[in-house]
Amino acid sequence: MPSPVLGSVANAKGPSVKEELLSNLSFPHPMTPGLTRTTRPASMPVAVALMVLSLGTALLTSLAPVSASEGSDMAHSVPNAIRFRDSFGLRSGSQFVEDTMQDPAGFPNLQWGVPLSDEEAQDLTRRDHVRAGMQDAVEYALSQPDYSGLVFDQRDGGRALFWFTADIEGHRSAIRSLAPDNATFTVAHADETMSTLHAIQDSITEDFETIIADGILAQTVGVDQRANRVIVTLKRPAAHADEYLAERYGPLVITEVVGGIDEDSFSSRSDCGYKDPGNTSEPWKGGIKIIQTVNLHFCTSAFMARKGTNLVMMTAGHCIQNEGGTGIDWKHNGQEIGDALGDTIVSGTSQADAGWIDVDHGSGVTPHDQFYGGGSVIVRAWSAIQYNSAQQEGDPVCRGAAVSGYLCGHIDGIDINKSSVDGHAVNNLWRADFDASEGDSGAPFFYNYTSYGIHNDSKTDVDPPAAGLSWYTTTWRAQD
Repeated sequence: MPSPVLGSVANAKGPSVKEELLSNLSFPHPMTPGLTRTTRPASMPVAVALMVLSLGTALLTSLAPVSASEGSDMAHSVPNAIRFRDSFGLRSGSQFVEDTMQDPAGFPNLQWGVPLSDEEAQDLTRRDHVRAGMQDAVEYALSQPDYSGLVFDQRDGGRALFWFTADIEGHRSAIRSLAPDNATFTVAHADETMSTLHAIQDSITEDFETIIADGILAQTVGVDQRANRVIVTLKRPAAHADEYLAERYGPLVITEVVGGIDEDSFSSRSDCGYKDPGNTSEPWKGGIKIIQTVNLHFCTSAFMARKGTNLVMMTAGHCIQNEGGTGIDWKHNGQEIGDALGDTIVSGTSQADAGWIDVDHGSGVTPHDQFYGGGSVIVRAWSAIQYNSAQQEGDPVCRGAAVSGYLCGHIDGIDINKSSVDGHAVNNLWRADFDASEGDSGAPFFYNYTSYGIHNDSKTDVDPPAAGLSWYTTTWRAQD
């Protein structure tokens, strides 16, 4: 079933990053500098159209359901389907899910990468429409000084959960006036404001090296919005971790042991990745395997953009940084793409993980707006960038990657800082509730035709494997 692009959207938080490298990437809507996490402009038009793309050459005019035959290479394994169904509150028993795999007539819709019935797909589409209508309420909440958190609870049909530290009835009335009539939401009290929690998060981020040197193997720090606490994830248990962090940062910090984080770039396998029929992928697309020609390690392309007068292919910055940096040649299927031109990775802590390859202008790579949006047989055309404030915890998101293929789920966390992404500390990452594989770094995150971000990292050493996590730099942040 068709699903809308999320409605009113708003700008990213924080000052621009590495402006000397990124500020002239071609995106048509002006950016607003100097925004804080809790201060954003009023609602703005539906996501920003990428000037980087030839929008007049859109391949699809509406997003039709993907049939079983079209989606035959999608990553719709039983564990992945169980994960997706459970996270969206759909029936998810293992035997039932196995049966859906064998019943294409009863479960014909693969738009989200797993077999769904028409009724289930209609329900998810209804949630999309309601979510689009909630954006003005989201903007209102984010602008309040006593704002404490927001989650869209997909297990409860997409219900919006808002938290504030004061005037609950006043906020409830304001949100009701802004929300669609058919929206379900809860407004509740929390003890700490988001700005208080973000200040603690920033302090911990600044001290990552010291914390790790003291034996606390911190991997990420973010805000657990339901718990109203700062959460630090650890590589392995440390008996003194909670006491140590409480002594340094106060009682509002909790920990969770999540194990190791996989490195998703530089796979040396040569038999993976989306390939067009024949021996060419022109025009270049998001979601294809791109190979660094020195040692044949590879990542995934995200989308095409313009930097100044240069047509560039975007990917993860650590893919560029870790394999020789600028000037290194990249190819796909033996065909020249161009040389690495730059990335956002800096000494110390980076504010984004994005890189770009200068595309050979002589290779005839038009149109510039295509990406794999449903396996290696579904090509879509970009139409927009989603702003950060329209990417909230619980919102649906998908990714098309060279190795793991097409996966969908929901945003599991926002504005997270990581101590290491392939050896580089990176802030301002979003997290999805599905995993990735080696070689997926750089892959596009999206929903329908809207660009959400660039894949950076993942965690897959969990049981079941499909219950892993993955992180991405938002597209809005990459263009900041």
